Amino acid sequence: MALDIDYKPVVEKWPMTKDPLAAIKEFRKWHLWLRWLRPAHRKASKYYYNQRAEWIGKTDFEDYFENADRSINKEKWEYLRLRKSWYQMPLNWEKFCGEDCTTILDLGCGDGDLTQTLVDFICNEFKRTGKGHKIHIVGSDLSPSRIGNAQKHVTSTDDRVTMEFQVDDATKPLPFDDKHFDYSLNSGVFEILADESADKFAGELCRLTKYGIYTEDLADEYPGGFPRQDLNCLFNPHGFKVTRKAEVLTEPWSTKINPKPCGIWPMLLDQNVWCEPQ
Repeated sequence: MALDIDYKPVVEKWPMTKDPLAAIKEFRKWHLWLRWLRPAHRKASKYYYNQRAEWIGKTDFEDYFENADRSINKEKWEYLRLRKSWYQMPLNWEKFCGEDCTTILDLGCGDGDLTQTLVDFICNEFKRTGKGHKIHIVGSDLSPSRIGNAQKHVTSTDDRVTMEFQVDDATKPLPFDDKHFDYSLNSGVFEILADESADKFAGELCRLTKYGIYTEDLADEYPGGFPRQDLNCLFNPHGFKVTRKAEVLTEPWSTKINPKPCGIWPMLLDQNVWCEPQ
């Protein structure tokens, strides 16, 4: 299997840089079963599943997510952000630029890569329209190491768009009043949480959010994961409902676009979801 950074020349040719919603337009349901006819996908799946199962067997998850040193340099951070942008798409993100949006929460922000993609989207939209206003984004994560990455690497090209990052456990109440944030987003969080923790995370997300929530999450089975095909099971009990959903694969299907499929991971099913109050 290739190292992440070795795969960069391939990823740079993927079409999301010109069309951020390219993954939605390419996806077909039959890709889900046809992918298993590809030797590269079967090989990558076996490797990934075995490696992850071995890692799970010897890892204290609570300690890892809170205390592991996960520092990364700017080059790798930029590469990972680029690669994730294939399946982390700006679904309904025009809402983040609206006049009713002045505060946004990125809950479980990790290294801040999705935060940066959001900041770039808002700044570019302000530049394109000649409009704009002050928007403050708060990134929150359990890992001090990953918050450190976000603080070092996330930047804004528009003084009206500001950010701050803080360490929090989102399965416990955060130090904000109800509906403190106009909008919120999260990525890759629910997929690693068992039902009780996922319910607490969803509850806190909904408590803090006024208008809308963007979620990106894996929907495929994998060792140690908790994929959920219908995220309404988490949002409905807390007063929100899914109003838009897009399923995609985690990398392009076309071998013309992606000449080395599954060079790092298997082709996994992912979902981008938008939720609003019921």
